[in-house]
Amino acid sequence: RITVALAGLGIVGGGVVHLLQDQADVIARRADVVFDIIAVAARNPEKSRSFTLPQATWFADARDLAATQADIIVELIGGADGVSLDVA
Repeated sequence: RITVALAGLGIVGGGVVHLLQDQADVIARRADVVFDIIAVAARNPEKSRSFTLPQATWFADARDLAATQADIIVELIGGADGVSLDVA
C-alpha cells in the first residue's frame, strides 16, 4: 500500500482521483500496489465533485499535507508561485 495526499482537485486532480479509483484493480494486478488517497487539499471542500473520498482528511491549506503520514504528496494546484511553490 502506498498512501497519497493530493493538493488540488480541479480538472487534473479530479482526473487523478478517477484514475486511481476506477483503475485500482488493474493497477493492483499489474504493479502489485494499492494507492490509498488519505488526504486532500482544495480551496472549496464543499464543491460538488464527481467522486467521493470518504476516508480522506480534507485540508484548506495544501501546505498542511506535509504533516500527514502520506508516502507521496502530489501537487496539482497549478501556477508557479504561492501555495503551489510552497508544496512543491
